[in-house]
Amino acid sequence: ITYWNKGAEHLYGWSVAEALGQSVEQLLQKDPAVFRQAGEQVVQAGEWMGELCQQSKDGRSLAIEGHWTLVRDDAGNPHSVLSINTDITARKKADEALEMQGQVLESMAEGVVVCDEAGHIVFSNAACNAMFGYESGELLGQHFSVLKSSPTDEGRRESDTLWALLQERRSWTGEIGSRKKDGLGFLTRVRASVLETDGVRSFILVV
Repeated sequence: ITYWNKGAEHLYGWSVAEALGQSVEQLLQKDPAVFRQAGEQVVQAGEWMGELCQQSKDGRSLAIEGHWTLVRDDAGNPHSVLSINTDITARKKADEALEMQGQVLESMAEGVVVCDEAGHIVFSNAACNAMFGYESGELLGQHFSVLKSSPTDEGRRESDTLWALLQERRSWTGEIGSRKKDGLGFLTRVRASVLETDGVRSFILVV
């Protein structure tokens, strides 16, 4: 290591004095094999972009998104590598949590439907698809009223009324007249609630 800025100090925990002169592989890398492969690529191609598993001074594992650029001397020979590393640990954990939530919803025995504020379906699990007679992905983008036994316009008005109620009360439990893809009507018991993530509101219905 020949250069170590304040951002590196904050990210990894070692001071400039502690980091300069150290081996990057020995100091930071938790997976030396991946680090060496990245090093070979940056020498061959002039740059490398990808993810690495590194460690901080206090032993924490860090998911790092790296962008490395090969720096050559006046004679055109490889001289050093400029590394711009971004900590994506929190983002990776959030992605993993979302993936797990999706797997939980998909594996539930109860039908689950998620709609956006306009009432369009953005998620339906396998149990929901089977209950209403749809193939996987077939409901996505359709208005929630497609699952209601009421005529389309009336179903949309009823859905809007339910969304307004949910925004006020945050949750609702009751019965809804439903309709399968083949037109067969049936009654469903519904638990509905509101989910807000980063200012985006969604409606979750468990049937």
